[in-house]
Amino acid sequence: KILSENDALESVWLPHATSVGDSAFRRCTQLAHVSLPVVESIGMNAFAGCHWLQSVSLDAQILGENAFASCSRLRKVSLPYARFASVTLFSGCVQLESVAMPIATEVRTSSFRRCLNLTEVSLPAVRRVDLFAFALCDKLEAVSFPRLESVHRSAFTHCPRLSKERISVPEHVKNTLPSSLALASP
Repeated sequence: KILSENDALESVWLPHATSVGDSAFRRCTQLAHVSLPVVESIGMNAFAGCHWLQSVSLDAQILGENAFASCSRLRKVSLPYARFASVTLFSGCVQLESVAMPIATEVRTSSFRRCLNLTEVSLPAVRRVDLFAFALCDKLEAVSFPRLESVHRSAFTHCPRLSKERISVPEHVKNTLPSSLALASP
């Protein structure tokens, strides 16, 4: 927490760090560049509120709750070894356009809630999508989860451009979705 809320911090390069603690860089509002080449885990709220952060490419397997929430300029995310999208992981990342998490098996509650610029999501290994996972994603038009086993009926609440026909999941899972994706309020 020593560096959290540091308005002067613009970049971080930690070539030997294997973990980032809870709230380590929280609300470092000028932080734009992060290089953590060997990090394996990111703690809760680690980068939450880092408004200038624009892209994230990490080899971390574990991502704490709210780790990148409200990073308002974050546009691109590549997390090739992340095992799941934790609760509110990218919630409020209003500029987020692209997400790559090829081995993640779960999208937990509100992981991508209010990611207003997210248009398409393809998470090939995801088996479970929780409550409000993609709620309020105004531009979300298509999703693909070929291995999905369960999805909460409110996972896609208030995604006005997403229709049931543009959700590519196994048929037995698609049948559990409500006919209107805007049935509940997040």
